[in-house]
Amino acid sequence: MERKPSAQDSIGLGAADEVQYHYRLGNQHLYENRLDAAIREYQRVLVLNPEHVQGHYEMGTAYFRQGNIEAAIREWQEVLALVPNFVRAHYNLGLAYERKGLREKAIT
Repeated sequence: MERKPSAQDSIGLGAADEVQYHYRLGNQHLYENRLDAAIREYQRVLVLNPEHVQGHYEMGTAYFRQGNIEAAIREWQEVLALVPNFVRAHYNLGLAYERKGLREKAIT
């Protein structure tokens, strides 16, 4: 996804500030159960910083809550590729595998 100029560009936010802006906005949408909006914000975070661990984690959470288990699994696997000992991602990945009926994967 190519980055397009945003409203934050016109007010002078730096890249790190823009990442934080979109991440926090995504969290607010997630909290308010506006899952499509949350995912859009996390996607913006990851365009700006593809290795933003929490962006991947929270996007996985939004996908899971939407019922898009495959996408949630992909995001949590990405978290674990970046931070192998991220306990909550391991736990959530196990829940996702269980939901898909992959019990053996869920417990290993």
